[in-house]
Amino acid sequence: MPAGLLAETFKVGLYESPPLVFNKSSTLPGIYKEIFIEISKITSDTFEFDYGSAEQVITRFNQGKIDIEPGINPVWRHSEAVPGLYSIPFSQSSSIMVNLKPAPSKAKKSVSKSPEKAKPLKTGLVKGYQYPNLASYFKDKTWVPVLASNELKLLALLNQKRIDQAVIDRFVMDFFLRSKKNSKSADQYLLSKPLETQDVMLRVHPSKASAIPRFNDAIKKLIESGTCVLNPFDSA
Repeated sequence: MPAGLLAETFKVGLYESPPLVFNKSSTLPGIYKEIFIEISKITSDTFEFDYGSAEQVITRFNQGKIDIEPGINPVWRHSEAVPGLYSIPFSQSSSIMVNLKPAPSKAKKSVSKSPEKAKPLKTGLVKGYQYPNLASYFKDKTWVPVLASNELKLLALLNQKRIDQAVIDRFVMDFFLRSKKNSKSADQYLLSKPLETQDVMLRVHPSKASAIPRFNDAIKKLIESGTCVLNPFDSA
């Protein structure tokens, strides 16, 4: 049956995370929106974009107001009221820890002090994101979470020294640094090795399960053509 005869309209939930997703008023589409544009060319489906915070998108998905959340691994949503169904992977997501470089130290006379217990590190996280590999640090109070609605706001908190460190998507941080490449601020960060790397997929509401096979076929074609890069960090 021709793809056009199966075509539907889907609501896609997006939250700002450039270059994956730019804000609603931006003229730049962002990587995820471009992927849906390419899928639409293959399946003839229509995708309407609904913007909000990560937390808002998760809530709307659970309520059935959003059909698709892109760039998700099942482990991040397994405890939700509606865990969702998933396409095949179309890329990978890698999280890193970002710190400010310490200021040059000034020589001081050493003063004998009794050892102090290390204070928990204020660690910036995106509200609504899940970080299962880091849970032990929060459980033993080595880190304390400080939440913000997106990664750009976490970086602002870090720059203001209101947090000690922030967990940021590697794509987002790389894009941020490229945008600041002619600025002194680009050289003020310390970036960790990846904390975790996960396959990411389209999270699809169970009410739209019948569309997953054609999404998978389209994703396979996009991977074969190089539009989707299954391991984007191989050439990073």
